Amino acid sequence: MTWWRVAVLGGLLLGGLGGARPAAAAGPLEQLRTQVERVVKTLEDPALKHESRALERRKAVRRIADEIFDFGETARRSLARHWQARTAEERAEFVRLFTDLLERSYISKIELFNGERIAFLGETVEGESAMVRTKITSRQGTEIPVDYRMLKRGERWLVYDVIIEGVSLVANYRTVQQDHPDLVVPGAGEEDEEQAGRAARSGKGQPHMSKARALRDLLARPGLVAAVGAHDALSARLIEAAGFPVVWSSSFTVSAAHRAMPDVNLLTMTETLEAARHIDRAVSLPVIADCDNGYGNAVNVVRTVEEYERAGIAGICIEDNLFPKKCSLYPGMRRELASIEEHAGKIRAARRARRDPATVLIARTEALIAGWGMAEALRRATAYAEAGADMILMHSKAPTAAEVLDFMRRWDGRAPVVVVPTLYPSVRWEELEAAGVKLVIWANQVLRGAVRGMQATLATLARERRLDALDPHIVPLEEIYRHVGVDEFKRLETEFLPRGVSDVRAVVIAAGSGKSLLPLTEDRPKCMLDIKGRTVLDRQLETLRSAGIQDVAVVRGYRKETVSAAGVRFYDNDAYEETGECASLFAAEPELHGRVLFLYADVLFERTVLDRLLRAEGDVVIAVDRAWVDQRDRLLPLAKPVDLVVTSDPPQPGLRSMGEDQRDSLVHIGQRVAPDAATGEFMGLALFSPAGIAAARQVWARARAADPAPLHESDSAARAAFTDLLQALVASGQPVTCVSTWKGWLDIDTFEDYQRAWAEIRS
Repeated sequence: MTWWRVAVLGGLLLGGLGGARPAAAAGPLEQLRTQVERVVKTLEDPALKHESRALERRKAVRRIADEIFDFGETARRSLARHWQARTAEERAEFVRLFTDLLERSYISKIELFNGERIAFLGETVEGESAMVRTKITSRQGTEIPVDYRMLKRGERWLVYDVIIEGVSLVANYRTVQQDHPDLVVPGAGEEDEEQAGRAARSGKGQPHMSKARALRDLLARPGLVAAVGAHDALSARLIEAAGFPVVWSSSFTVSAAHRAMPDVNLLTMTETLEAARHIDRAVSLPVIADCDNGYGNAVNVVRTVEEYERAGIAGICIEDNLFPKKCSLYPGMRRELASIEEHAGKIRAARRARRDPATVLIARTEALIAGWGMAEALRRATAYAEAGADMILMHSKAPTAAEVLDFMRRWDGRAPVVVVPTLYPSVRWEELEAAGVKLVIWANQVLRGAVRGMQATLATLARERRLDALDPHIVPLEEIYRHVGVDEFKRLETEFLPRGVSDVRAVVIAAGSGKSLLPLTEDRPKCMLDIKGRTVLDRQLETLRSAGIQDVAVVRGYRKETVSAAGVRFYDNDAYEETGECASLFAAEPELHGRVLFLYADVLFERTVLDRLLRAEGDVVIAVDRAWVDQRDRLLPLAKPVDLVVTSDPPQPGLRSMGEDQRDSLVHIGQRVAPDAATGEFMGLALFSPAGIAAARQVWARARAADPAPLHESDSAARAAFTDLLQALVASGQPVTCVSTWKGWLDIDTFEDYQRAWAEIRS
């Protein structure tokens, strides 16, 4: 079953929440279950099955959806920060179009429903918010999790988001708004989805103001305006961060940086357009693109204008070089220009092709570059202005600004003038502004500065052959993170990714000597024992990373020099012989903030066990194997110490299939719990929320302050086991949630355990 197919079925479910109002006492899961049955009944109604009644069937489902789905909340969350910038009328229009999009996208495709089965796994309610977890099973047996985020509105629970296999509907549309903030709804309305008039990302200026309009308004103000040349998205970001108002997408720098090629029309229009598009998307500033000679004749110019406008480019510059062009800066090249009539025709074609009248058209003449004289430069500038150019770019390769300033004295001002002082760099801002120049383009200096920096960095690296010698030449990584939006990415991860994917760090305690496994552990700790070619620790890390947990710390002790693994941080408990598990855990105290997953280094577990723990709600959550109850008689008398638990509301013995809501609270834990009273076995996995790990630190601090007083089953805090800490948390009033599982793990504590691991693990 494809994602789109599941998305459609997910849409059916959220559409099926309506109908007769449920009783006020019904929770979100029951409301959802009741109304899903109603929508499925509508879909399977024999009277509505025939294709001739498809429209009637769709209308029936749409009416149900309108009664329960909180389209306004979904629209608001999808628009995110752009919502506040919209007027009340604009918000209402967005909700209307967004609602229409959702209904067209999902409900119009109800014929894809084909008998999929829907299981309701559980609900989590926090005040006026709720999450209902479901699972869709296809006819082929594929299982796909679908979760619903809901808000309480009076007596009813309304859906505002659907998460399919961890992918949020709201997150998807918010991403669209990040890339296309001017689009009220992707695909809605008559205009092309990348038409000119893209709104500035930063929200500067008026709501809905296109970048082209922002550029035109900027140029209408008194005084000189500066544009700085970018060669890629990051350089554009740096230009914006430096406070410049306009970005110039330079064909010279794009050719050099993207292809290491000269600027002689070797790159196609498509290649330079792609670079300009990336530059434009990286910034909120208007971007002017250097479009060379329009990549051909007037017909090519029409397509060039159309494509660059669709990409959101605010200004387009076309020069009167012949195709293929020769860069104005290259010395000793013979210069040939198009006729005045031909280039004026290109300008007229560009003006007609322009869909947004705010797009700024710049006609560039190379008459002075070619040595054709001031009179020819004036003739061409006049002809291009009369053809409809908004601005005239007068290029010069003279070593001073005298030639350009002479042109400005002679020019009648029928169009504003642009200059590019690359070859006369000593000209001052005040000189250009006093002469009446409107736009100055500093076209390639950013790239040239970057090349100088790279050369210095590489020379130092070749000479010193150590990275710290580069510190004077390079920025810290955090500076790159700042400009590429790592903080925003983390925020989105935190807000939208399923819990347990992005914000959990794991702390593995591996300090113990493992005497019970001698002589296997004579030269290494248990976590480094080999099982079919891979260590226990490597197998743990593989499971953690498959669940999205990349941030891992390992606490070593016994034979610590033998403990190695890629991509983890190490802490040491050198007093491992005299201390217990808690001392090892708090040896990694710098890691104990945020969401923390604790695990023993000698436990192997299935991914499903970890997923269940990560999805659980609670500040302190532990994994409990309920198979203990059914196996108790066979395991007694115990051959080794076992961490047993007593919980508040255990499942019935023999129940091997437990829903997500099969949870209760810890009452007692430890190795002295009477086996007959135990309702499960602690599996060595615990998840702490930020508040939960803070509570654990407080309990530990109190225990250490009272040392050498006993802590639960331990004679002192220094020698306390992790289970002692859990019991102390319960005693302090901190609830500890127990997530029930049935087997799915191995504790490698004895030689028999090690043999079983070799036998049961296939690869």
